[in-house]
Amino acid sequence: MIKKIRQYIRASSVYRYLENKTDRVILFSSLTTVIALILALIKLGLGMILDSAWLLGFGSYYLMLVLGKVWLTYRYTKIRKDETQAFDQSEYFWGGILFSLLGLIFAVFCLFMAFHGLNQHFAKLVTYLIALIGFVKIISASISLVRGRRLHNPLVNLLKSFNVANGAVALVLTQYAILMMKGAPYANYSTGLFGCGIGLLIVLIGLGFIWHGWRVN
Repeated sequence: MIKKIRQYIRASSVYRYLENKTDRVILFSSLTTVIALILALIKLGLGMILDSAWLLGFGSYYLMLVLGKVWLTYRYTKIRKDETQAFDQSEYFWGGILFSLLGLIFAVFCLFMAFHGLNQHFAKLVTYLIALIGFVKIISASISLVRGRRLHNPLVNLLKSFNVANGAVALVLTQYAILMMKGAPYANYSTGLFGCGIGLLIVLIGLGFIWHGWRVN
């Protein structure tokens, strides 16, 4: 019975995709996308409960990153199913535009919060929860980089960049929560400038993707 089940699995189209390393990386990315969606909703929920502009802004931004990853995964699945279509390096161009736009939005948001954000004290439990979410995102980004380090598929590389951006953004909010718990007077200003720097770095990486996609065309 077990032997027949194994034969059936090996004969199915699902096994053909699981046998491919790139497909496995995409599958792992899809799982992390679901987790990222749940964490984004938690951030939004906390933001509404605590009336925190930082949490609401970050929760909304995480949702944007999730939508970006969903779009890239959709593109990969569509091309993968079409046996006659190859993965074009021009994917970098459109992916880079999306990446740069998201980085710019994050930079503007953090810059605004640096000068107009209100200091808000978080309870230790909330701070630990925010830090835990940040560590989960950082670990997820690290695993994604390790699993796909030898793959040169343009959509996989874009997905890895989105995961790294997700982890970097999590660092910013974790810093803010810790500073506020300690009662730092310049938590908004320092976190906002740090986040703005992260956003501009994301923009630069996106511009690099745009340049690469434009050059190969």
